[in-house]
Amino acid sequence: MLEKNAIYSVEIGGLTSEGLGVGKHGGIPIFVRGAAPGDTVLAKVVKVRKSHAFGIVHEVTRESAHRVRPPCPLFGKCGGCCLQHINYDAQLSAKAARVSDCLTRLGGFSGITVDETIAAPQPLRYRNKSVFPVRADSRGKAVCGLFAPNSHRLIPVEDCQLSPPGTAGILRAVESFMNTFGIPAYDENTHSGTVRNVLIRTSASSGDVMVVLVVNGGGMAHTEELAQTLGCLPGVRSVCLNFNRERTNVILGANTTVLWGDPYIEEELCGIRFRISAPSFFQVNSAATEILYGKVLEMAAPSAGSYILDAYCGIGTMSLIAARRAASVTGVESLEQAVADARANAQLNGIGNAEFVAGRTEDVLADQLRGRLPNAVILDPPRKGCDGAVLSALRDFQPSRVVYVSCDPATLARDLKELCRDGLYGIRRVIAVDSFPQTAHVESAVLLIKA
Repeated sequence: MLEKNAIYSVEIGGLTSEGLGVGKHGGIPIFVRGAAPGDTVLAKVVKVRKSHAFGIVHEVTRESAHRVRPPCPLFGKCGGCCLQHINYDAQLSAKAARVSDCLTRLGGFSGITVDETIAAPQPLRYRNKSVFPVRADSRGKAVCGLFAPNSHRLIPVEDCQLSPPGTAGILRAVESFMNTFGIPAYDENTHSGTVRNVLIRTSASSGDVMVVLVVNGGGMAHTEELAQTLGCLPGVRSVCLNFNRERTNVILGANTTVLWGDPYIEEELCGIRFRISAPSFFQVNSAATEILYGKVLEMAAPSAGSYILDAYCGIGTMSLIAARRAASVTGVESLEQAVADARANAQLNGIGNAEFVAGRTEDVLADQLRGRLPNAVILDPPRKGCDGAVLSALRDFQPSRVVYVSCDPATLARDLKELCRDGLYGIRRVIAVDSFPQTAHVESAVLLIKA
């Protein structure tokens, strides 16, 4: 039996879905934060379970050929990244292996390989959206940062290596504003204080920036000074307040007000312009998403006479890209604001053959399929995957082609197992796109063809 705080020699053979190194001591798995495949480490055990343990690297006694020096000085302290110590080619290999492993082990598929593993154009500075919690330091001063791994202990961040270069200047300006005017940071223990988070959106195509302060209450003092402070920074085109009074880990509340500038910034993706507001869902890596959506379009194979149904369509990104090649497209989305944004984006681009339906996919998909069977259905659900009613509707109506886009290989495998049950659908193509370099996350897309 392994003991807490004891140190054991461990050879690291692979990575978990959370980016932890995997090794064994005495036949018992130890998951080690900060270890790389091929390392031999002395691991200090910090948590013991019945069948496994968790540890941290006490010392690397033999370095893996994949180990590199992390570019960020906060690596290992901040919980934002977990793979900066592994070279990028090895990160890509690990992510492809994870997709294949999930399809085999969880989905029960055999002979499935990832046809392509596509690297992100930029392994650093790629995020078009970043959220930084705000807390008080030991002197009571407001500090922006990120949480340490598996905690809500704030690590002050000077400059996040995944965010655009202008991010650091915005964070310092927010800290200066709050400390100058005595605006208190949020305290989640007492549910007091004002500023909870700073959300920053940056358009990769134009460089335009939106800054949103998420506040605990119905308002905040000195908003004119805040607008003046942030509005003069390079690229800033929008300054907003979002109101979130709930005791929750959910970042944004339901209501947002614009203090200065526009209620949106514009991004261009695959030749389509999109207006992105504070609450809009938009993939965080614009360059990688352009590649991903190009591959999804290949799989969906829209043509001049085809009809495409885009479930979980968000603000209409994939719907509008597909509409340029298809006869017609219907997008389904549960959030009313996202549907309004999608319709506005269609009008902005002069696209008249895309319509958008407000409703939860599990509630309306069957009616959409009953009304007109599409040539292809695109599924891009949240991390939790598809609701059972969605899978049932697809099995009932059996569209000839389904393209499933996923950010979680485990829920992808679970859902594909159900869709392919009894040989109804067969997997024809699997790709992985690294939209999240330096982290354990990966996007994948799978083409299903009706048998």
